[in-house]
Amino acid sequence: MQTAALNNIARLRAEGKNKFCYWYRKNLFICKKSDDEGSEFYFMGEVTVKPEQCIGTTITGKNGEKLSIVQVFYDMKQPVEPKIYNYFEGK
Repeated sequence: MQTAALNNIARLRAEGKNKFCYWYRKNLFICKKSDDEGSEFYFMGEVTVKPEQCIGTTITGKNGEKLSIVQVFYDMKQPVEPKIYNYFEGK
């Protein structure tokens, strides 16, 4: 499945601009939602996008329609702190 984002990635690769995802800093935040706690965002760290592993696919929307998405894979620059990791894992 081709999407606009994947087409842009392919075009930039063809132009020799493989590092287009490194032009700015990217931070990963994760939201933990709970009925009794509300929603909170946690800073997990800085990430580097792996553009060669971006995958175009679809998901099913709330009304059963197919929605195009791009799965993006990252490398963490630093490991996630064990305390935060264990919190999300419920340990």
